[in-house]
Amino acid sequence: MSWQFTPYLLPLVSSALLPICLALFVLRRPNAAGARAFVALMGAVAAWSIAYSIELAAADAHIEIIWHRWTYVVGDLVPPAWIIFAAHYAGGRAHGFVTSRRIWLAVVPLISLLFVLSGDRSGLIWSSFTQDTGGPFLAVRGEPGTWFWIDLAYSYVVIVSGIVMLARSLFRSRRLYHQQILMLLMGVVLPWLADLATNLGFGPLPDLDMTPMACTATAIVFAWGLFRFHFFDVVPVARDVVFEELSDAVLVLDGLNRIVDLNAAATRILGVEVAAVSGRPAPDVLHGWPEMIHASDAKQEVRTELTLDERSFDVHVSPLRKAPRGFSARLVVLRDITERKSLEQRLAQQAYGDALTGLANRAHFQARLAEALSAGQRTGVLFLDLDDFKTVNDSLGHPAGDRLLVEVAGRLQASLDHSATAARLGGDEFAVLVPGADSMNALVAMARQVLGALERPFDLSGRELPIRASIGIAASSPDVRSPDDLLRNADLALYAAKAKGKSRYAVFDASMERNALERLELEASMRQGLERGEFEVYYQPIVSLLDSRIIEVEALVRWNHPIRGLVAPSNFIPLAEETGIIVPLGQFVLETACRDVRSWQTRFAGCAELGVSVNLSGRQFQHPSLFEDIDRALQDSGLPPDSLCLEITESVAMEHPEATAAALELLKLWGTRVAIDDFGTGYSSLSYLKRFPVDALKIDQSFVEGLGGSGHDSAIVRAIVALARSLGMQVTAEGIESEVQRQYLAGTGADRGQGYLFSRPVPRDQLAAMLESVAQARAA
Repeated sequence: MSWQFTPYLLPLVSSALLPICLALFVLRRPNAAGARAFVALMGAVAAWSIAYSIELAAADAHIEIIWHRWTYVVGDLVPPAWIIFAAHYAGGRAHGFVTSRRIWLAVVPLISLLFVLSGDRSGLIWSSFTQDTGGPFLAVRGEPGTWFWIDLAYSYVVIVSGIVMLARSLFRSRRLYHQQILMLLMGVVLPWLADLATNLGFGPLPDLDMTPMACTATAIVFAWGLFRFHFFDVVPVARDVVFEELSDAVLVLDGLNRIVDLNAAATRILGVEVAAVSGRPAPDVLHGWPEMIHASDAKQEVRTELTLDERSFDVHVSPLRKAPRGFSARLVVLRDITERKSLEQRLAQQAYGDALTGLANRAHFQARLAEALSAGQRTGVLFLDLDDFKTVNDSLGHPAGDRLLVEVAGRLQASLDHSATAARLGGDEFAVLVPGADSMNALVAMARQVLGALERPFDLSGRELPIRASIGIAASSPDVRSPDDLLRNADLALYAAKAKGKSRYAVFDASMERNALERLELEASMRQGLERGEFEVYYQPIVSLLDSRIIEVEALVRWNHPIRGLVAPSNFIPLAEETGIIVPLGQFVLETACRDVRSWQTRFAGCAELGVSVNLSGRQFQHPSLFEDIDRALQDSGLPPDSLCLEITESVAMEHPEATAAALELLKLWGTRVAIDDFGTGYSSLSYLKRFPVDALKIDQSFVEGLGGSGHDSAIVRAIVALARSLGMQVTAEGIESEVQRQYLAGTGADRGQGYLFSRPVPRDQLAAMLESVAQARAA
C-alpha cells in the first residue's frame, strides 16, 4: 500500500486534533447540560476529519475509494450530533424535539452504512468513480447517485433545524446568553457554508471537500466560546434542563385542572405514561388530590401536602403568569418529602418520646401538662415509682431491668383510657396526665386501676417477679396552676405513699408541703451541724447477764441542736439515711467510738478487753470507701480490730446476700467482729445466715418487752438463742428494763444484754466516770 503527502493534510489533522482536545476538556464536567452532546459532536467531527485524511493520504485508487465511502458514512454522523447538541442549548421540547424522536435521526446514517457495507452495488450513493491524477494529489471523484442527494437534503434539513432552534432561542433567552448562542451559530455556519460551496462546485479544487477543513475554524470558535464565554458554566435555561431533568414531579394543568404536560419525574412517581394521562383531570390521576387545590382560584398560589403510595409530597401550585392569551394554566410541583417527614418523626420521637418504653418523655409530658393547665382544665397527675426496682437491676442486671420497665409501661398504657397520657420521666419513675379530671375520686379510681394492673407477677427470663408501685396523686386548683407545682405536689404525695409502707397511693394535701419544707430545713441543719460539731456520741453499756459486768458499749449518735436541744435519733436518722448524710455521720461515730474506747482501755483497770459496737447503715455498708474508712479509724485510734463489733440490721444483710457474705468475709479477715442487729424483725434466710461469718445475734427489744406475758415472744426468744448456740454465735438481748426479763434471758442461755435496767445511753464523760468507778471498786 502506497501513500502520498499533500499540504491539505495539515488542516485536516488540526481539524481532528482540536475537537479531540475540546472533547477531553469537556469530559471533565460530564454532568453539565449539553456536555455529553458536545463530546459526541466533537467526536463525530474528529472521526470525519481522520477518515478524510486517510482518504487523501492513500495513493492507491482502490484504498482511496474505500475510505471515500467511510468518510461519507462518518460525515453522516455530524448533523444528528449537531442538532442534539443544539436542542440541549435551545430547549428541544419547546421546539417539538423530544427524546423519543431522536431515534429517527439515526435512520438515514444507518441506511448509508448498509449501502457501504454491501459495496453499494446498486450505485445509489455513487453511480461510478473516476480517478483524477492531474491535480496536486491523486483523487477519486464519485458520480452522486439518488441516495446521495436524499442524504444531502436530510443533512441540510437537520443542520438548518438546529440553526433555527438556536436562532429562536436567541430572541427568547436573556442577554447573558446571546454571545454564547452567536458563537454556536457561527461555529456551525462555517463548515455548512463550506459544504454548500463544495457541493455547488465553488471550491478551490473540484476534487477537494473543504467541509472537514472548515471544521478547524469551528473548533477554534468553540474553544473561544468554552474559555471566553463559558459554554457549560452558564447556559440558557432550556426546557429539557429545567423540566425533564428535575427530580421533582412537575405537571402543567389547564383551567379545568386537566393535565396538559408532565415531566419524566412525574411519570415515574405516578407510574403513568404521558399519553395515558394527557387531557385527564388531575384528581383522577392523583388519588387523594386535595380539594383545596381543586376549588382554589386559578390565579392563587396553594401549598399543601399529599400522600401517594405511602410517600409524602410537598405540593406547590402556582399560576403560569406568561401563559398564552386566553389560556389559564397552573404549574404543579410535587417534591418528595418522605425522608424529611421520616426524619422529623424520628427527631420528634427522640425529643418527645422515651427511647426505651415508647411512652412520652419528661419534656413531652411537661409540654402537655402546661397545655392542659393553660386551657383552664382541671388536671390531675399520678406520679408512679416502682418499689425496690434497684434490687432487680442489682440482682438480675440492667437488661432485665430494662425489660421490666418496658412491660410496666405496656401495662400502664393498657390500664388507661385514651384521654390520659402516660410518660416515663426517668429511671423507674412514671407519670400519668389526666386532663379534665372530674374529681379526686376519679383520680383515685385510676390509681387503683394502675396498681391492679401491676399486681400480676412479671415474667423475666423464666423468673416471676412480684413488682409493686407507689403512686402520688395531685390535682390542679386555683392555687396550683404551674406545671412544676403540680408535679412537685404529686411527688410529695408519692413520698408520703412510700413512707406509709409502699405499694399504695396517697393524695396530696397541704401538710405534705409543710413536711417537705421541714425536711429541707432539717437536712440543711444536719449538714451545718456536722460541720459545727453539734453531733455527739453516746454510749450504752452491754453487760454480762451472769454478773452484770460491762464488757462492751454500743456507740449511738445524738444531735445536740443549738435551738431545738437534743433531737431524737428517730427524727433525723431516717432523713440522714435517705439523703446520704448518714455516710459522713457514720464515719464520725466510728472514728470517735474507736478513739474513746481505746483511751478507756488504756486508762482504766479491767477495761483492756472492753469492746465497742458501731451500727453500719445500709448506705454505709454499700459505700465503696467502707473498708478504707474502717481501716483508717482503727489505725488512727490504735484500737485492736477484735475490740470493734460492726452491727448491720437483718434487712440490710439480706438485701444483697451474696455481696453481704463477701463483705463480711473480708471484715473477718481483718479481725473485726460482726453482729446482726434487730434479729427476728426481718426476713432472714437461714441458709444464708449459716453462710454469713457472724459472731453475734442481737434480739430485738420488741420480743424482749413481751417476755413473761406473751407466750409467742418467749418462744421466739428461746428459738433465737437456740439457733445462735447451734451456729456458735453469741446472743445479746436489747431493751432489758426489768429484773424478770434479765433472769428469763439468762435462763435461756443468752450471753449479754443492754437496756434501761443497766443504763441509758450516756455521754462520753459520764460513761468514763462509770468505768472509772467500776475500776476503783475492783481495786478496793
